[in-house]
This record gives sequence, C-alpha cells and structure tokens, in this order.
Amino acid sequence: MFFGWMMGLFFFAETDFSLQIWMWALPVGFSIYAISFAVAMRRDLYRSVWWTILTAPLLSLTFVGPVFLAWSLASRYSKAKGYRQARAEFLDSYPERRRLLDQRRARIVPQDEREREFMQRNPGAVLRRAPRDAREFELISTSWMQFWGEHDAVATQFSGDGGVDVLSSNFGAQVKFYSNKPVGRPEVQALVGAAAGHGVSPVFFAYSTGYTAEALQWAQDMDVACFTFVPQQGNAFEFEANTNAAAELILREEGISYADYVESQELDAQYVDFQHELPPFLRGNVTSAP
Repeated sequence: MFFGWMMGLFFFAETDFSLQIWMWALPVGFSIYAISFAVAMRRDLYRSVWWTILTAPLLSLTFVGPVFLAWSLASRYSKAKGYRQARAEFLDSYPERRRLLDQRRARIVPQDEREREFMQRNPGAVLRRAPRDAREFELISTSWMQFWGEHDAVATQFSGDGGVDVLSSNFGAQVKFYSNKPVGRPEVQALVGAAAGHGVSPVFFAYSTGYTAEALQWAQDMDVACFTFVPQQGNAFEFEANTNAAAELILREEGISYADYVESQELDAQYVDFQHELPPFLRGNVTSAP
C-alpha cells in the first residue's frame, strides 16, 4: 500500500484532477483509520458495531486505493504508447502533406497582381482608400465584392434600400459606417431577413469599430459573412474576415478551397503539438522540443 501511494505521489504533478484526489485521499484516509483504531484500542471500542460501520469506508479505501493507482498507471502507459505511435505516423506523413498543400497554393496569383489587373478592368473602383462618409463606404464595399468575384455587384439607392446596401446575384450586403460603436446583433439579424427576401446570402461590412461579441457569435452560427474594414500599412485599408463564411468568400477568390485552408491550419497545429516527445498529460512544465 505504501509503495502504491509513493508511486502515485511521484506522478502527482503530471496527472489529472481526479487522480490527484485519490493520491491525497489514500494516505489521509489511512492515517485517520490508524488514529481511530489506536483510540478504539485504548478505549476498548473496537468491538463496537458503530465503530466498524464508521471505519469500514476508510478501510476499504486503504485496500482499493493501490489497485486504482495501478490501473491508472497502466492506462497512462497505454495512452503514452498510443501517442508515440500517432506522433511517428504524423511526422512521417507531414512533409508530403505539406508539399501537396504548398504546391496547390503556389499556383495562386499573388494578391497585389490580382488587384492590379482588377483596377485595370475597373478604373473607377476603390479598394483601399479610407471612406469619408457612409455612401463612399458602400461604394468601397461594392468594389471589394466585385474583386471577390461578384462582378454584378451594385450599390443600391442610398435610402429606402430595404436593408441591403450592395446586391449581387449571390449576396446581399449591409454596410455600416459606425465610427464610435460596434455593430450589434439586431443589425446582423435584420440583414439576414433582408437577404432572405432577395434570395441571396448575407454579407455584413463594418467600419473599423467592428462588432460586438454577441453579434459575431450569432453571425458565425447563422453563416453570415462578416467583414471589418481595418487600417493596414500607411493609409491603406483592407477588409478583414471575422467569420468562417467571410473567410470562405475571400479564399474562393484567391483560388484556395476552404477545405484546403482548414487542412493547412490543422496540419500546422498538429505539427506544433507533435514536436513534444511526451503526450500532453505527461508534459508538466516540459517545453523543450526534440
């Protein structure tokens, strides 16, 4: 029993919370039982039925505990073995998977070249200039929609537009030029209803103040493409994707499938994780990589 406790305490810093409870409960329970037994012997109480009932759980804990610790250590060994096998298989396949993804991306035309070609075809378009008012922001949003492949996108009339500021055959967009507050959930909900009335998917363009957390969460759940017009180097601005639907719209124009994008992100995350020789539950404070 003592050996079981010592093995458990040796791994204390590297175990989950439930196992830590057992590690502390065992010696504490045994100590209480030993003290109770000594007191009972001194006062001749060990023959009492009540003493037996009260101390039975502690006695059971004393004998069951080492068995549980042995099972837990065996389980941890099995998990560590599975992790090492998965790590070896991943590191073997990673170079080829990364090469194929990079090969597909190498065929993509750089964005600055695409912008140059777009501006030559559409000399009146405005992409990166900071808007001076709400109407100019709508025209900038229209240009970006066209740049992303919605060539028939047009800005609707400035007032009485029915909740849709930019309309194409596939998307209906709302544009908010808020300079001192973020876009809230009610505005995004109103856009979804307006876009449904036109039979198109919703897109929301916000100025640099962005969205509330509640609005973005709702938009993410409802597949609303939300963008924020944020400053870049110098005086240039660019739309930043805030939801998966927005990222998919941009990636489609770049010639990247959303599935490839997700695979690339997951592949890189796994590669970082598998740099550790130890599985997560054994790492503790280990930060070194092989």
